[in-house]
Amino acid sequence: MKQHQKTVMSVQFDEPPCAPTSENILNERTNSLRSLLKERLKKKYQDLDTAYCAPLKLHLFKRADEDVKSEKVLKGLEWPINDFLNAEDVIEYVDLFKPCPITTEDIRTVLMKGTPGIGKTTAVKKFVLDWTEGRTHQDITFVLPFNLTELSLMKPEKCSLLQLLGLFFPELTDVDALQHARVLFVLDDLSKCKLKLNFWYIKSCSDPKKELSLSALLVNLLRGDLFPKAQIWVTSSSQGADIIPSKFLQRVVEIQGLDDVDWEEYVRRLVCDCTVATRAIVHVKSSNALYSQRSLPVFCHVAATVLEELMTNACNMELPLTSSEMYTHYLLIQMRGKAEAKWMKTDAEEILNLGRLAWHTLEKGSLTVFEEDLRKNNVAPSAAAELSQRWTTLFKEEELNKGKVYHFAHQSIQSYLSALYVFVNYKTSKGNVLSCTLAERVKHLFKPAEVTDMYRRAVSKTLRSKEGQFDFFLTFLIGISAGPSYESLSCFLPDSCQRGSSENIVPYILKNIENTTSLNLIHCLDELNVPYPGCQGNVEENLTPSEWSAMAKTLLNSEDPQRTFDIKEYLNPEVAFLRLFPVIKASKVLRTPHLYDDYKGDPDPLISALLSNPSHLKELNLSFSYAVSAKTVECLEKLLVDPECHLEKLVLHNNIRMSETSFKTLAEALCSSNCCVKELDLSSNYSLFDDKGVVRHLSKGLGNPRCPIIVLRLAFCSVDHTGVLALVSALSSNPSHLRELDLSYSRPGLQAFLQFCSLLEDPRFKLETLILVNIDWWKDDTPCGTTTYRRSLTDIISDACKALASALSSSNLRVLDLSINCLEDSSVELLSAGLSHSACKLEILRMARCKITEVGASTLANALRLNPSYIRELDLSYNPVEGTGFDQLNSLVGDPAIKLEKIIVDGLGEKREIEWLRQHEFPLTLDPDTASVNVKVSEGDKEAWHNYNRQQPLPENPERFKPYSLVMCREALAGRHFCQVEWFGRCATIGVAYKDISRKGHFAACSPGYNKKSWAITVSNPFPLSEALHDGVKKRLPNRSPWRVGVYLDWSAGTLSFYDITYEEAGLIHTFYAKFTAPLHLIFSMSAGIRLLPPNPSPVCCHDHDLWDMFRGTKDCKGCNGSKAG
Repeated sequence: MKQHQKTVMSVQFDEPPCAPTSENILNERTNSLRSLLKERLKKKYQDLDTAYCAPLKLHLFKRADEDVKSEKVLKGLEWPINDFLNAEDVIEYVDLFKPCPITTEDIRTVLMKGTPGIGKTTAVKKFVLDWTEGRTHQDITFVLPFNLTELSLMKPEKCSLLQLLGLFFPELTDVDALQHARVLFVLDDLSKCKLKLNFWYIKSCSDPKKELSLSALLVNLLRGDLFPKAQIWVTSSSQGADIIPSKFLQRVVEIQGLDDVDWEEYVRRLVCDCTVATRAIVHVKSSNALYSQRSLPVFCHVAATVLEELMTNACNMELPLTSSEMYTHYLLIQMRGKAEAKWMKTDAEEILNLGRLAWHTLEKGSLTVFEEDLRKNNVAPSAAAELSQRWTTLFKEEELNKGKVYHFAHQSIQSYLSALYVFVNYKTSKGNVLSCTLAERVKHLFKPAEVTDMYRRAVSKTLRSKEGQFDFFLTFLIGISAGPSYESLSCFLPDSCQRGSSENIVPYILKNIENTTSLNLIHCLDELNVPYPGCQGNVEENLTPSEWSAMAKTLLNSEDPQRTFDIKEYLNPEVAFLRLFPVIKASKVLRTPHLYDDYKGDPDPLISALLSNPSHLKELNLSFSYAVSAKTVECLEKLLVDPECHLEKLVLHNNIRMSETSFKTLAEALCSSNCCVKELDLSSNYSLFDDKGVVRHLSKGLGNPRCPIIVLRLAFCSVDHTGVLALVSALSSNPSHLRELDLSYSRPGLQAFLQFCSLLEDPRFKLETLILVNIDWWKDDTPCGTTTYRRSLTDIISDACKALASALSSSNLRVLDLSINCLEDSSVELLSAGLSHSACKLEILRMARCKITEVGASTLANALRLNPSYIRELDLSYNPVEGTGFDQLNSLVGDPAIKLEKIIVDGLGEKREIEWLRQHEFPLTLDPDTASVNVKVSEGDKEAWHNYNRQQPLPENPERFKPYSLVMCREALAGRHFCQVEWFGRCATIGVAYKDISRKGHFAACSPGYNKKSWAITVSNPFPLSEALHDGVKKRLPNRSPWRVGVYLDWSAGTLSFYDITYEEAGLIHTFYAKFTAPLHLIFSMSAGIRLLPPNPSPVCCHDHDLWDMFRGTKDCKGCNGSKAG
């Protein structure tokens, strides 16, 4: 190094001439110097085979510090959406230094960042080679590439910039030529630079002849104090990119690796045989562990080498499915190339020597092996040179201007060799191979070096690393020691090497995944072919903008033909909506239920997504969405009338922010000639349809022969007789389009329904599916409890059934759902007249919860015998049909003369006495650690209530539910168990869930019944509405409001039943049938409160109670004993 110093200090430049140099002479000298420089650089980089360079795309970022501020961005999303959208822009290679088209600002300093080995240095070499050969960037006079690793080797006390240029580029001895030329300094791999670059404390210097330290030279050059007109290109790893303050950067680009098109092209370029290349691509796609690495050019090279060899020459060998297997085969292929007959023992020894060097440099966070590293590992320089010559694909020698250094081909190769070395030597070194300090060595001196301990220490070391340099290492260490690669590496492994097992490491990995945000731990499970069972919510929450961008790129390049984006799959829907915006714009199916519109900027992101590419969108679901504002409705109107819009399905369930005017506007748009919507679902918008005339507006379009709607769902919209008459009028004018109509929970009135049945008899009316669940036939003011009401209701239903039976005998109906209607056996007899008619084409009939007994079942059996050719499915769930009549009906299934294939009788046999249920009583307690911050749990852990006024200060706990009003029980249930629950308030949700149900994120991920991990029912008052919920699918139940609910679980049988136990009887509410895979816990969501009841609770009193009275047992009732629960 002293010799380097003397050389630097001895470089002198010619003094500039006293007389001004003419422009022509200056140009000639500049061109001459340029030619000399090009020749020098061409010789230096001539070994680069541009034909095999991986295609790399540069993604433009408007902010230099966004990865540093990622946490703030994810939480606050304070920066405009336009900035985010521009983060996805791809800048062309030739436009790297072109001014910004918006600001026209000159680009002086460009930072290119990317993960190690992604191709930054290759991009620099290609840039320089293209410049020397006249292909690109000929407007730049001098390109001056510096390797910052080499600069780190030089340690002169002081050096001027001109002296430094003279040392590396002796041709450039003319100061005038430099000062008048366009110069580009290329500083490659800032993250490897060992010089301390302090931008705030180093003094400014603008004199290129003044001698400074190398650190000061670089800082002044980057700040623009030296050569302010020169341009600078800096490359760095993503972790080291924040060394340069953002104020000194005009452009930041990132190499994100190969996308799904590029990596396939790259593999085809590397593999000679097209058929083999195609097979290799398909194989990589078949393995999650391999497919996740496809963006790395070096992995593509390794995979292409291995798969081409195995598919061509080793037909019987199993193809690798994990990264460690792939790199193991790659290493063995290199070894076979060195020994024709058999592998020499020295080969294995040399590989382990490389592994020792790899581990030493990996711990330092460097790919480069310096002379000092060779000395510390007792490797002679001649031996290092020999290793680089023998193992050129693993270990490379780099000739610098003033010496040699060595480096590993890629961080993944360095990590693989390190993992092999550590595993082989762990037991013989008594674990010291993983010890960095003397204290660690002493700590493990007397401990047995077990493989389990190795895993724990390696995971801990990886998680402590802020730079992430041990991520590959941990993956390979687990794959080599406990995966399929173990057998293939027998030539390296001594007898003392103990093979690991997944049982030793998987529980520890799963435990750490719950407590950290490391994506790499999930990759470790992939190496063991162990799927990750839990939700990756913590990982998603802490993704950086670069990782979100990579996720978006993967989704965009996926092979899903539907291109579905469902916001329920993400724990932070608002963040995912903005971060995955390019995916949303390209999606054919867009589902954003429960999306809150907290964005106040302009343009609204939802509107931008809808209008950006209308030809893509086929389905749009905005159910329960707070994002459907007046602006959004206006946007929907524009979308629906756009001739380029091909939207076929629109779902707008329960959009509470939509006004009456908005619905009318939307209805008009749906009726336009350009509208392509075939399926329209406006269910659960009862507050707008109730006497507001919305159906009448909609009917105007339905009557148009050009209206494309074939499916119309208006369930729970309280469509009254005027709305039904408007539909009848419209469908009479246009009877040939509509195929499915859902009027559940409507109140049509008898006269309007009779007219509708007349329409059904019209042969031109092509309706095939009619859903009439829980129809309210009564619309007069007669008190509901009188005998007059009961007699009149029976007559109304009888008249309605007669008309419907007549329609069945001549209509095109294929599916009819009459569930939750008080039909009884008399109405079944009336309907059977139509069912038995030979012209009836009905195939599916649903009459669940219709109070049908065995008499009605016998009547249906007789009807099917008279008309056996059509009905194939019959649903009589929750009807007391047991008896000989049902046996007659059931005997028709399997009869070759009758089409009936299936009878559904859910709930049959689930009716039980309260005394029998209480034999399986199981004591439960609420878990305060799971309670939301606005839920207070009593001291005995038996009661919980909602506190509206304050959020109680509670310690952070990973078990706590982040959404409001939730609490779970401690005890796990996995047998036959019964428990009793009492609730109060407006509504409550009572259910069971697996322990690992999500605790934070999207509403649907945490709430009982809205995901695959829970089953529940909802109850409410004063409107007695009940629903059964599982995986977000709602099933309406008969209107009832049991203040006390019994929950009976038969885990092994796969049944979960809910009972109304308010009045000492067990009335079956609903039964779920499922194959449970883990113990279940009781879970509650409440508007006011819940209580776990004792085995024999006091009876519910007869007094009227306010909704907010806390519980209703006689012991708690103020009317019964003058006290009130509190």
